[in-house]
Amino acid sequence: MFASTLILVHLLAPGDFGLVGYALVTLSLLDVVKNLGITSALIYRQDIPDADAGEALVLAVGMALTLFGVGWLVAPVAASFFHDSRDVLVTRILGLTLVLDALGGVHAALLQKRLRFGRLVIPDVVLSATKGSVAVASALLGAGYWSLVWGQLAGTALWTIANWQLYPWWPRLHVRWASARRLLGYGLHILLVDVLGALILTADNLVVGRLFGSRALGLYAVAFTIPQLVTISLAVAVSTAVFPAFATLQSDRLTLQRHYLAVQHYTAIVLVPVGLGLCAVAPALVHTLFRPAWWSMVPVIQLLAIFATLQALVWSAGDTYKAVGRPDILWKLGLAQAPAVVAAVLIGAHLDGIVGVALARVAVAIPFTLISWWWVRKVLGVELRVIGRAVRVPLLAGAAMWGLTELLAWTLTPLVAAPVVLVLQLVVALGAYGGLVLCSELELRNVVRIWLRRRPAVAPVGPSAPNQLS
Repeated sequence: MFASTLILVHLLAPGDFGLVGYALVTLSLLDVVKNLGITSALIYRQDIPDADAGEALVLAVGMALTLFGVGWLVAPVAASFFHDSRDVLVTRILGLTLVLDALGGVHAALLQKRLRFGRLVIPDVVLSATKGSVAVASALLGAGYWSLVWGQLAGTALWTIANWQLYPWWPRLHVRWASARRLLGYGLHILLVDVLGALILTADNLVVGRLFGSRALGLYAVAFTIPQLVTISLAVAVSTAVFPAFATLQSDRLTLQRHYLAVQHYTAIVLVPVGLGLCAVAPALVHTLFRPAWWSMVPVIQLLAIFATLQALVWSAGDTYKAVGRPDILWKLGLAQAPAVVAAVLIGAHLDGIVGVALARVAVAIPFTLISWWWVRKVLGVELRVIGRAVRVPLLAGAAMWGLTELLAWTLTPLVAAPVVLVLQLVVALGAYGGLVLCSELELRNVVRIWLRRRPAVAPVGPSAPNQLS
């Protein structure tokens, strides 16, 4: 996906991404309603057999078809809001993804519930590969912004087909309201969470698109996509395994405490250096891989990399709330966060354009990260200082790594080309962070030591090597 994005930014203009971004903002606000939170309910409710999942598919597809019609009707309103009449047709055609996604969503949820993670990753790989390859091929053929539309449609269609192939369950297409009520009782909490989450996540795009136009939205959208690909996507992948696993432990709080702290610790070890490292190397990365038309998004990437890191750090907290039957915490947090995000984004946009918008996201994310951890304390009984210990080493090592790589860039940028700076920054970042973490983490040192001992011996090469044929 990252490779196809790099190719597409050389084939398309920022305004092309922004135009499709208009449609995606509109549809994302509809997308969260399409399954009524039922897929999360299927995972949480361990007592619901596959036979009762037919209700989920009927409800999800029925809602998706309804929302497709709503999207068709509101497309002219959205185009008027963004001052671009081309957005009408783009929104209407992309609306088909709502239906395609609903057709595969229940099968994906059942794969997740059955903990079949080896299979679950395949549809996502198919989605990314198809979406990227179709978009690139279309762009090479001169399709312009439509290449992004065709890529999205093709990727979603094959994702759905892959889910049906990997979980060969054929539902009984009927609705038993007793089963439906069991799903909706939990799912409506998730629905409210998703609606508030969509508002929080799209507020910046709405403001940027409305105030600054398609080019600015294209810059902002790509700047957001890069940290999303390298941090939030990893957090989502971890969540795919963590939520159903935590759900099986919902009645054993002590074991759930231990597992939550372990997930929090190792997630931070992996994601903190990725996010802070991206913040540090962003100037050299963009100047190396992107055309000059995109260079103005550097500070936006840096700020959104910090935002994405904060989001990734609290992702497992949300899985914990859902696993113990408290999804209401998520929508209560969203209810408090939504007005703060909207106000901050509007202020940031008027102060410093898209850079101010990105800064606003970071400013709001910091206190709500701490609030999310405080709720974990309330739900699981894990003290904040214990959670702090779980993330302390990664945060301190990541901050030191960030400082070293920033100093290296400040020293070398006037002297050498951006690709050289990028390579040196990556080497220093990897060495600094890895060394600091290994010095502080006895368990990791033992894992590395065991791995090195198990590596197969390599025969020496050269005149001193023994004759293997004798």
